[in-house]
Amino acid sequence: MSPIKKLLVILAALVAASAASANPYFTDGNRLHTNCQSQTGDARYTACQQYVIGVIDGSFAVNSMFYCWPEAGTVGQAVDIVKKWLEDNPSLRTMEGGSVVVAALKEAFPTKVMWQPPQEDANGDYQEVPLTSEKSTDEGKWVGTCSGEIKYDIDEIFRFALALPENYKVGKAWFWEMLRGPE
Repeated sequence: MSPIKKLLVILAALVAASAASANPYFTDGNRLHTNCQSQTGDARYTACQQYVIGVIDGSFAVNSMFYCWPEAGTVGQAVDIVKKWLEDNPSLRTMEGGSVVVAALKEAFPTKVMWQPPQEDANGDYQEVPLTSEKSTDEGKWVGTCSGEIKYDIDEIFRFALALPENYKVGKAWFWEMLRGPE
């Protein structure tokens, strides 16, 4: 092989390696946007639907619901929500695709953050204590809920969400505001 051909092969390999390392995700918001904008029935649109279904199913599988998916929700509805979110947030399309789907569904179907007082009385016996919208005791914890039943502990959400590179830099204050929503 001639030196010029060797150089071209090395350059091609370097370009391919740098392009592959530019985005470590299988699917990012840009690819999801392209796929979801395709015509119904197109293979790319089907890929969009399957990806969104996978994220929703994965959320249920690990019992980490950051949104309150309605019982009558459909795949078409979820895809429409993701498409609109991507249209409204073009600067965030470099996010990992799963984070895009969760963010879109969180915005459309937000959970309520409520205070859970201790569930034990002074004798250590379990007691049913209702959730409140304001911190009512010094002991207890913030929890997420859809219908008054606890969905997750807020500490679990912080650990997950702040581990994402796009959220780590902005910190807990932003995430807390996003989680609670407008007052």
